[in-house]
Amino acid sequence: AGTAATGGGGGGGGGTSPYPHMVDGGHGGSGFVAIRYQIGSVSSAKATGGAISFYGGKTIHTFTNSGTFKNTSGSSLLVEYVAVGGGGGGASGGGGAGGYLTGSSAISSPNTPFAITIGAGGSYSGVYTEKAFDGTDTTVAFPAGTVTAGAGGGGGADNPPSVQPGKGVPSGSGGGAAWGGTGGSSGPAGNNGGNGSPQSGVHGGGGGGGAGSVGQNGST
Repeated sequence: AGTAATGGGGGGGGGTSPYPHMVDGGHGGSGFVAIRYQIGSVSSAKATGGAISFYGGKTIHTFTNSGTFKNTSGSSLLVEYVAVGGGGGGASGGGGAGGYLTGSSAISSPNTPFAITIGAGGSYSGVYTEKAFDGTDTTVAFPAGTVTAGAGGGGGADNPPSVQPGKGVPSGSGGGAAWGGTGGSSGPAGNNGGNGSPQSGVHGGGGGGGAGSVGQNGST
């Protein structure tokens, strides 16, 4: 399974014919959000929300579950952020990673607390004839505009041929394909899933796309 709060895709199932010997695919990892800002020499928080830590002269608010963020400093706060969507579930092909976004935003004070929604990881469908489920989006409703880290795509299933391709997604990484299928397409915050092996008796599924590279093709 994909590790929680990383947006990693679920691992693909394995095994050979007959189908009852197939190994189940893994669940995708949930997403996360980290927001940080500069502070003085004394470790202090200028906002509320998430798990708060201090490193390198900055305060970091980490969200592994949905919550809210509020600027309590009394002045405008310039923040940097990382947002990762939920990873896709694995079937015969691996699940795609959630979209990975970074950037900055200014938050006025006082401000109404704004919502941070953490995307869940997708699951294995439970049967070899259905593709795994996509993850869900992670969103940060900054006052200047909502940021969305898209979900990863689910992995392709073993049979029939119509379910072998990995699932494409508009923002995150595409799911890996089952044997005979092509990897799912990705959006701007991810990479395509890998193709499945061309050999029917091997069932070599492709890996899901990741934040840094395309998924590996299935081997024979």
